[in-house]
Amino acid sequence: MRNLRAGFKPAPTPKTRVACRGSQTLPKNTRNIPLFKWSLRDDTVGRGAQPCAPTRENDPVNKHKNLTRRIYHRIAILLILLLAAGLRFHALGQDTRFHPDEALFATFARGAAVNGDWLLHGVLDKPPLTIYADALSMMVVGVTTLPDGVLTLDAHRGEFAARLPGTLASLVLVAVMFPLTRRLYPRAGVFPALAAMLLMALSPYALAFSATAFTDGLMLLCLALALWMSAAGRWGWAGFWLAVGFGCKQQALLYVPLVAAVLWIARQTDYHRAGTLACPY
Repeated sequence: MRNLRAGFKPAPTPKTRVACRGSQTLPKNTRNIPLFKWSLRDDTVGRGAQPCAPTRENDPVNKHKNLTRRIYHRIAILLILLLAAGLRFHALGQDTRFHPDEALFATFARGAAVNGDWLLHGVLDKPPLTIYADALSMMVVGVTTLPDGVLTLDAHRGEFAARLPGTLASLVLVAVMFPLTRRLYPRAGVFPALAAMLLMALSPYALAFSATAFTDGLMLLCLALALWMSAAGRWGWAGFWLAVGFGCKQQALLYVPLVAAVLWIARQTDYHRAGTLACPY
């Protein structure tokens, strides 16, 4: 009642001393409330508080080291990609004839590129996306027009064009290894991701099947993208790349449980993730 008669007066707020910008002293009753920390920090910065002593985050020396480290990492990524590209395009430039399965797929691709048979009439036991990619490559690289207007395709140029999509897919797969490994092992640093890229770049099987017209190259790239999206917790994109991989080769269905498991684990806490990974053992 005495307060009502005398009029309401707000309780005085305790004064806080700001030694430097970024290190404020808060009252005990508001020390753990983020709103007070945020408002007091902005207020002290507006008053022209002096900058604090360098910490680990804002130390110029550490910033320079981090920048130098990132530059070295990007140079390492570029060198690995150049190595992978050199090995794959060297294999693409070799004068080797088709495997019978390659010849079958290239025949359907040639029929689509030269004759316009995009429905791929005939006996075919594979989905059409890889063949369509080969056909588009033939239209860009290999198909020529004769003086009488007839489209033709040289045999050597046709082999090169049919194998070009698989070569490019194998090269992109090497690049995808970096973000995929970083997503699967976020606390391991950059070196495991660089090691994964290098192993994929030098893998004998990856090199053997890179410069080919088989359907496996594009399928593996799509499955790696699906694993990357599942590790990032993105259902839609993981399903999209799984569907595209199935459109390249039907064996992509075998990866559905793996992609689903990675997606489920990515949404768990670290404790549950460790328990899930330990279950098979």
